[in-house]
Amino acid sequence: PLIPPSTPDPLDVDGEYDDGEGFGMVFGYDFAGGLRAEIEGRQISNDIEMYRASDGTEVFSGEAEIFTMLANMIFDFREDSWWRPYFGVGVGVSEIEKGGFEDDVAHVEVGVSVSFDLTNHLALDVGYRFADTEDAEYDTPNGEVTSEYSAHLIKLGLRYTIAHGPQEVDSDGDGVADPKDQCPNTPLGRAVDDVGCELDYDGDGVLNSADACAGTPAGQEV
Repeated sequence: PLIPPSTPDPLDVDGEYDDGEGFGMVFGYDFAGGLRAEIEGRQISNDIEMYRASDGTEVFSGEAEIFTMLANMIFDFREDSWWRPYFGVGVGVSEIEKGGFEDDVAHVEVGVSVSFDLTNHLALDVGYRFADTEDAEYDTPNGEVTSEYSAHLIKLGLRYTIAHGPQEVDSDGDGVADPKDQCPNTPLGRAVDDVGCELDYDGDGVLNSADACAGTPAGQEV
């Protein structure tokens, strides 16, 4: 009788990577109430330090390249402030290539960030994300390899607001949107605080633009 060949037990595979760099681009839309929808594309590269099976066979070498497309939902806290922490989740797909072998897998991630307004249209974005995918499968000369992928990502970016909605109109051009501007019609070019009112640096009750004696000691009658 013919005896079918036995299937060898799968081998464990260990891998180590260098920290990598990446870049990406995001297009989004801000809804009222702090909700934001985004489409994101991202490319990340890591050098493979070591990737071999438990029998010593080298499985992958070179670089790991991960190209990701995501649909994100973001919620901004402190929507009317110049700095806004936010939380978000994303789902999509990643193409993961290791040493010339690739597979497309489902991708999910969560993250927290803080956005700082630099101008009325430009903001600095700093944050953290954790990404995880389903297991990728690769057909290599040494057999099929199933590999996990997850990553901790530190993000630094610039965000440009192409257009503001009606709730963000700044009629007097002082950099504070109308809904939170407590001093509308501020003359153009005057320095203002977070609520759109002119500044009084020395606290003597006379606004900077009219104060001929800046730096009056506190408590002095003027």
